[in-house]
Amino acid sequence: MPSEVLQHSFSFLESIAARKGLSYIALTSLVWESIITFPDEYDRIWKVELRLTKSLYLFIRYFALTAQIVNHFLNMHFLSMPYIRQCHCRSWFGFQSMSVQLLYNALEIVLMMRVYALYDRSFTTGILLMTLFIAEFGVMTVVWALVIRSFQFGPTCLLAKTPWMIGFMNTVVLVIQAIVWGMTAWKSSNYGGKGGKGICLVRIAHRDGAAAWIAMTVFFAVVTPYTYLVKVLTHSMFSLVMTLISFVGGRIILNIQDAQNIEEIPEFELSTVFSEDSTQENFH
Repeated sequence: MPSEVLQHSFSFLESIAARKGLSYIALTSLVWESIITFPDEYDRIWKVELRLTKSLYLFIRYFALTAQIVNHFLNMHFLSMPYIRQCHCRSWFGFQSMSVQLLYNALEIVLMMRVYALYDRSFTTGILLMTLFIAEFGVMTVVWALVIRSFQFGPTCLLAKTPWMIGFMNTVVLVIQAIVWGMTAWKSSNYGGKGGKGICLVRIAHRDGAAAWIAMTVFFAVVTPYTYLVKVLTHSMFSLVMTLISFVGGRIILNIQDAQNIEEIPEFELSTVFSEDSTQENFH
């Protein structure tokens, strides 16, 4: 009996320490990213009048930072106590899942706006992208609504078992990401040897879209099997997801803003048309 109690206590302390460590890593990484990108942020974001792009950047950057600070505070205090009540665990899970979904949806809007711009604001492209976004948002919302009430948590507020629907949701997310990036890659390949600023923007969109897709794919490809096989620290990974989304989304917006040279084109939006004709007219 004493050995079992000792082993249980050690497992509890190990789980709490690991969760605190992940929280420290996620928060400090995001704070550091915010510090090193602030000069560009000031020039490319704060000096521009309020638009959708600016709103998305500020949300992706500062909502993520706020959520990370709140999450870290909870990890350091309330969630470090033994035998946390199920309702408190469920509330914490709901807060994290809602934060991740809102941040991911904002990132998806940024990526889809870029694709919409690359296709010269085509009506068909707009309908397709809107359908994909609604489908993705719907799947994520329905899955969270269905599974969150059925979750059973351990004494350290970790999930006892990950529902299969979570894996299904992650798969849907990755498939839609692949479609969005594939549309970007297709447009990039069609530009071929064309020059000018238009192709520069297309290549940036292609590069950043690929980086976003690879980052999300690698993360979910690692975390999803880990969640089912190891069955520990499952939703503690949410803090890392928030930092990853904030990093990717913020960098994408800053890259495009920098490429467009805001001082010369103050009306720039991520939905600016990247057509060859308009590019030639403006820069040749």
